[in-house]
Amino acid sequence: MRDRVRRSYQWLLAAGGVLVLAGAYWVAGPHLQVGATTTWQGRFACPPNVSSQKCGSLTGRPAIRSQSTPTPVIPPTAASRSSSSLIKPGPGFFTASVQSPLAAEYGMVTIFRYHDWWVVLGNGQNQTSLATPPPMTPGGPLVAVEKCLGTNLAGCLSPDTAHALVAFTVVPPPVSGRPLAFFGTDAGHLLYFANNLTLNLNTQRWYRASVTAVAAHPSAFQALATSPPTQGIDLP
Repeated sequence: MRDRVRRSYQWLLAAGGVLVLAGAYWVAGPHLQVGATTTWQGRFACPPNVSSQKCGSLTGRPAIRSQSTPTPVIPPTAASRSSSSLIKPGPGFFTASVQSPLAAEYGMVTIFRYHDWWVVLGNGQNQTSLATPPPMTPGGPLVAVEKCLGTNLAGCLSPDTAHALVAFTVVPPPVSGRPLAFFGTDAGHLLYFANNLTLNLNTQRWYRASVTAVAAHPSAFQALATSPPTQGIDLP
């Protein structure tokens, strides 16, 4: 009788140990799913078994969210494959009175010079909202370009020269109600974005094709139907 009781007691201890271990794994284990977004260790870290080259640009990396401090669905602008040819603007490129309204209207704003072009991009997402995903901004995504030419070429190309919103041509992207994620540049006149979108700066036309394909065979693709370009970046 005593042996039977002792064996039952040992069995209960063993079972309890398994339950305790299972509970500890559940509490401390690698729960990677937060809402609808998979979270990996480290901000903008590549997921397991994915090479850093494939993970590539920041825009292609997974969005990192937390329950307390949600981040935008689209990470910051990606580095260009020809990043050495991209020139950052100086602090006086736009006046201080323009910078805040520009971000409020068009979201996260990125500015750079690519050869003779100044490019202003807005991803179209509200940068102050704690909602996940962030809501769209009133103006939505922005793609605006200024071609430097003429007698003031040197002044226009200088990162320290002040630029006016009216000098830019807005090239409406073929997205409606969705953010726009910039990937980089190619071939001296092409900008490429998420969702297989490519913009030809020379013609100001959009294509639903990879940037390498458009660069290699520019006449093989039909331009997308979009709203015509307009002069000047509008602010409320």
